Amino acid sequence: MKRVVLASTLKPVDDSRMYEKFALTLASDYEVIVLGFHKADPSFQPQHPQVRCIPVQAFKRFPRWQSNFRYHNLFKELKPDILIVHTIELLAAAYYYKLQNPSCRLVYDVQENYVYNFWYKSDYKGIKRYLLSLAAWGIEQLGKKLINLYTLAESTYKQERSFPLKKTLVLENKYFPILPAQKVNVDSSSEKNLQLLLCGTLSTTYGTREAIALCIRLHQAGSPVHLHIMGSCHEPSLMNWIEQVTQEYPFITLEGGDSLVPHHQIIKAMLQSHYVLLPYPPNPSTQNCIPTKLYECLALGIPMIIQENPLWKKLCKQYHAGFSIDYINTPTPSIIETLNITRDYYPNGPITEALWNEEGELLKQHIQQLIFDK
Repeated sequence: MKRVVLASTLKPVDDSRMYEKFALTLASDYEVIVLGFHKADPSFQPQHPQVRCIPVQAFKRFPRWQSNFRYHNLFKELKPDILIVHTIELLAAAYYYKLQNPSCRLVYDVQENYVYNFWYKSDYKGIKRYLLSLAAWGIEQLGKKLINLYTLAESTYKQERSFPLKKTLVLENKYFPILPAQKVNVDSSSEKNLQLLLCGTLSTTYGTREAIALCIRLHQAGSPVHLHIMGSCHEPSLMNWIEQVTQEYPFITLEGGDSLVPHHQIIKAMLQSHYVLLPYPPNPSTQNCIPTKLYECLALGIPMIIQENPLWKKLCKQYHAGFSIDYINTPTPSIIETLNITRDYYPNGPITEALWNEEGELLKQHIQQLIFDK
């Protein structure tokens, strides 16, 4: 049986894209080995007998660029027929292994526009921003003849970057159904608190502060809300601020923070919420991307409060899946008025087009073609 190795320095071995979507999709036809940092769920075990997970490093404890050496040694040991790297940081190790083993088919899963990320996000300043953007562009350019297939998590990357079109496949981050869809009816006539959820990576770039500030304004205006924050935070100053906020405001609770939260727990929390918050501020690096949580909410029938964005607003309006606001500038009374209206979201039920089914079939077909072409 042919062997497929999936590798990332940025994700745990039980990651929603690398493990749930890629590994479980390919496991019916191949032996699949997943390399990443330690699993988010300590009790996690692969759901398929042909999937093996190897934690390579502890979360936040190993310099990521240096891990190329460790991963390259694992590639040599595991001898994959198909090597799929899920982060730009492992391209150097992947290129070196490919040069040593030309028969191996190399797949680069592009989950972010790294050039845009380094250039436009506030995490990087001055000359560092320029150098990181240039390095990202350079390392991706080097692999054009070595990479056999590019899988893009966003269709916009085809326009933003110059990946070879004949070797490019868009596999959007749609929902792989680890839990069944459950339609959520929002009853604004209830005396109970409105359950709001902010989940995923907690980051200044992703609007975490704006979402929390909004909920504080709603609470101060008399709206009965409860905000549950669920996810991991890599910014010490932001983490300290969130902890202070949860101490000051009992209606705000935190799960995770300095530790990972398993994806299935996040999905369960989403199903128990009235609204999921998607507060991503306007930024050229993300404005044409569709957040994974948006697909998850559509597939599960969960209403959303999204940041104003033409692309996201169009999807929400099409499926009657929530409403959009400017998390900073929309007046609080206007938001409360919208929340107080009883709405029948998802009148036709959860959105099947937001499921991973079609993407999974495309992935299997293209991997099979790579094997056939060897």
